[in-house]
Amino acid sequence: MNIDYLKSTLPKRQLVSLLDKYDMAQVITHPTRVAGHSASLIDHIYVNNYDRYHLQGVVDPGLSDHCLIFVTRKHFRPNKEKEVIFVRDHRNFDEHAFSCDLSNAYWSDVFDASNVDKAVATFNFIFLKCVNTHLPWCRIRSRRDRAPWVTSEYLSLIDTREYWARGYRKNPIFEILLKKQMAVRACNTMRRELKQNFVEQSLSKHQHNPRKLWNAIHNFWPAAKSKNNFSGLGNGTNNEKADLLNDHFVSIAHKLSADLPEPD
Repeated sequence: MNIDYLKSTLPKRQLVSLLDKYDMAQVITHPTRVAGHSASLIDHIYVNNYDRYHLQGVVDPGLSDHCLIFVTRKHFRPNKEKEVIFVRDHRNFDEHAFSCDLSNAYWSDVFDASNVDKAVATFNFIFLKCVNTHLPWCRIRSRRDRAPWVTSEYLSLIDTREYWARGYRKNPIFEILLKKQMAVRACNTMRRELKQNFVEQSLSKHQHNPRKLWNAIHNFWPAAKSKNNFSGLGNGTNNEKADLLNDHFVSIAHKLSADLPEPD
């Protein structure tokens, strides 16, 4: 679209009117083509929500009479609602006290019930009253989805580890400590094996599909923070901006090759 935004011409006024009609805006404000003693703004970027963009500008790479234009969009990560679940709180559970309360409960009311429905309701009331006293409900929020390599066997092993950990806190004797340590070692060993098997299976499954293979690799290892520094594009002289871009594209191949594993 060959419309100079620096001049008040009829085509520009028509374009501005059209953008206003659809609630859009042109964000580039500096000349994008400089030739001799003339300058014009004929390269545009249109946005429909100006609040979502926080940086825009013009960069002269020195390779053409047209400058590069850019805009940086704000990234909003949607807030995922955390799942709220209710579990029994075992932290202060006393097995002996729980057994005593069950033994002292009025179970005769169950046998004196006139029908089976009332007997079941009475039993549930007495039993759950004791359970709620010693194992109250606890509200927790699920932090994240379960890892894809987690199995029911591994979760059962975690329960065993936590069981002996609670037992050692209540009764710190050497025998329980040994069982706790064995459970911890078993959990760590199984976790490493499950992760390794999952990675090997995923890589083997997508070995003929480069895109899915690359996505799988990204899921295994979180991406490191980018070392590219383009923060200077919005500041400095045009020569400094051009040097920054040139340095990046000249050195990027060497940096990427350095991260690749050595061939067998």
